[in-house]
Amino acid sequence: MKQNQQVESRNWLKIVAFVFTFFVLLLGSGYLLLPWGVSGMVAWMILMIAAILLLVRLLSKRFAYQCLKCGYAFSVSAIQDYFRPQGISRDGTKVMVCPSCQREAEMSVVIQK
Repeated sequence: MKQNQQVESRNWLKIVAFVFTFFVLLLGSGYLLLPWGVSGMVAWMILMIAAILLLVRLLSKRFAYQCLKCGYAFSVSAIQDYFRPQGISRDGTKVMVCPSCQREAEMSVVIQK
């Protein structure tokens, strides 16, 4: 994999702002579609599911993980990222199994170049 860059606090702020804007737009579309009754609710739910899947896909293409034990950097597919247990600790790590050393360890989140 090409050189990766550590995620800094300014990167996290951009991510939070992006996700916040994303969900504000979803809520705004719900405000416009839900008064249309059942058809509006179905359209909004389809829009929501598609938007969440798109968000996960965009984030999984932009970010990768780096094993803190062996240093191996790898990316996961959007499906794996979507169904993987969520949550990143305060120090920017996530517990996963490294495909290189096969150990369950903390992985740091890095930006793919």
